[in-house]
This record gives sequence, structure tokens and C-alpha cells, in this order.
Amino acid sequence: MAALAAGLTGALRGTLRLPDAEACRPHARSRFDIPVIAARTAQIYREAVNRCE
Repeated sequence: MAALAAGLTGALRGTLRLPDAEACRPHARSRFDIPVIAARTAQIYREAVNRCE
């Protein structure tokens, strides 16, 4: 909890250097693009169906 508070404080005060949008884009795309989310959602449904069989 203290590390989270320190990170937020640093970001808000401008003392913590944050990555720019270009640096964040690959991370976000690999985790949150629609095909990624769709595949994860489909997997969850497959697992749920398999448990019911």
C-alpha cells in the first residue's frame, strides 16, 4: 500500500518520471486490444461450459 501511495504522490507532484504514450502503446495493445479481450472472454466461457458437462 505504501508503494502505491508513493507512486501516486510522485506522479501527481511530477517527481516520478512516467513513460510517454508511445512507450505505453505496446503494453496496452498486448493486453487490452479487442482481439486479446475477445480471446480471453471466449476462454472463460469455454472453461465454464466444460465445468458444467
